[in-house]
Amino acid sequence: MVGFARAIILSAALAVAQHAAAAEPYAFRYWSELTAEQRKALAPVAEDWNDFPARQQANLLKVAKGFGKLGLEQQQRVHARLKAWSRMTPEQRLLARQNYKKLIELPASKRAQIKQRWAQVQPEGAPEAMPGETP
Repeated sequence: MVGFARAIILSAALAVAQHAAAAEPYAFRYWSELTAEQRKALAPVAEDWNDFPARQQANLLKVAKGFGKLGLEQQQRVHARLKAWSRMTPEQRLLARQNYKKLIELPASKRAQIKQRWAQVQPEGAPEAMPGETP
């Protein structure tokens, strides 16, 4: 009887743990908990970091992971994009994601044409697109 009760309690505990993990698989982290390298990479969003949901933090931490391996110009490009992205409204971000998804689904030749036209209309000093980058 005691073994049966333990099994039920263990099952219930596992079910609660699985539900919690499914509901929020990302861990929220305060800015002060980040490493110096992560803070350097994510400096453009430092002010807003503690307001970001855990999922958004997790996505940004992926960006920070490879930041130190980039050259100075690429690091500056990442910072410029983080600043621009952080200033967008949720609706603008959604539209950007949808447009990006449409772009990557196009044939390579069509993508190249679009990127070429985009480069021609970009203002001087605007960051260039990085291959394989996702918003």
